[in-house]
Formats: sequence, structure tokens, C-alpha cells
Amino acid sequence: MLHARAGAKALDLGATDLYALNILELTGPMTPGELGARTGLTTGPTTRLIDRLEHAGYVRRSADPGAKSSSNPSISPPTWTRC
Repeated sequence: MLHARAGAKALDLGATDLYALNILELTGPMTPGELGARTGLTTGPTTRLIDRLEHAGYVRRSADPGAKSSSNPSISPPTWTRC
């Protein structure tokens, strides 16, 4: 647990932010709802989590080609060029 916190701090992220990035790295793009279910967060905190990660340049939102509505973006990690 301490290792995860140190890794998150080194990237200027919270532990939950790094946990979410790890999930995205391992599973690939997913909807905000899927990410919330995997992290155990409700919709509000999940949205704020994605906003923080997007603002920091770690994830990007893109339209989900399988969704009928464009209001359901998928989130995917970019190539790891930020570090």
C-alpha cells in the first residue's frame, strides 16, 4: 500500500487516480460507468476522477462507437509519453 501511495505521489496523483490508471492500462478503454464500477466510485466522484486525469494529460475522452448517444464517452489512457 505504501508503494502505491509513493508511486501516486511521484506522479502528482492521488492513490485512487493511480488505481484508475492501472485499471485502464490493464483493461483498455471503458465507459465512465464501467470505470466507476471497477473503482467502487459513484457517478459524481468518477466524473471528477476522469476530469482530474484528463486535465493532467493521463487520459482522453472519446466517443464510444457502440453507444447511440455521444454523451457516453469511453476513456482510454494515452501512450505514456507524458512521463
